Amino acid sequence: MNLHKIGNCFDKPCGGPERGNCVKLENPERNRETDLLTPKLDTVFSMWPNSIYKEICVCSGHFTGSKCDECVAGYRGPNCEHRMHSKVRKWINHVNSEEADLLLKAFRLAQHLSSDQLTLLPIANGAIELKQLTIFEHYAWIHYMASAEQCFGMGYGTGSAFPTWNRAFLLQFESTLARLVQNHSLTLPYWFWFIPEPDNPVVGNFTIFAALDALADQMSICQTWAARLQPLCDICSSRAVTLKYYNLNDYN
Repeated sequence: MNLHKIGNCFDKPCGGPERGNCVKLENPERNRETDLLTPKLDTVFSMWPNSIYKEICVCSGHFTGSKCDECVAGYRGPNCEHRMHSKVRKWINHVNSEEADLLLKAFRLAQHLSSDQLTLLPIANGAIELKQLTIFEHYAWIHYMASAEQCFGMGYGTGSAFPTWNRAFLLQFESTLARLVQNHSLTLPYWFWFIPEPDNPVVGNFTIFAALDALADQMSICQTWAARLQPLCDICSSRAVTLKYYNLNDYN
């Protein structure tokens, strides 16, 4: 959620001239009984983004972001006109110590720095609250909500949408980490999760794997944010059967 006013486009529409245009949202027609994608719970997310926005930005050229102020993956520069050199994504066991240190630095910055976007949370009486989370918390919340079947029907991060949605999510997260350390060559490593050990000694690069594994555990926000955001996990979890609203001020 952007820091600009909610409802209409921004005071400086879509990042400025030639970056994008404000487009009115169409109202989706959903049949709650037959549409598998219809959310099971009636929250502010049920008719997203129409429940909050009247218009959205459709970006032009290589611009992207909620207000067209960012560049799509692979481009940089004030007008996103410069094509970046191809990045090299490495198997985690081939990441050297310098690359590992840079990646861990980016993760730690993301854990402690506040996001410049606000996160939308449902609270009592069907109202909403905008909270400023850390960058890491913000991405964890996006990932969780996209897979919450009770809020989004089948879930954007699961099913047939899994490869496409998660690739876009990881590219955006990777780009944010790169900006934090001001190094556009930064990439997230990969590992062959489908190959059993010992053929795939994933812990070969133990230092980075152990550190990232500990950080990755925090993506399970329903276990780690109990003091602050546990009620939202209850709202959108697959175990939820009835709609409940919570006053999150009680959990700050």
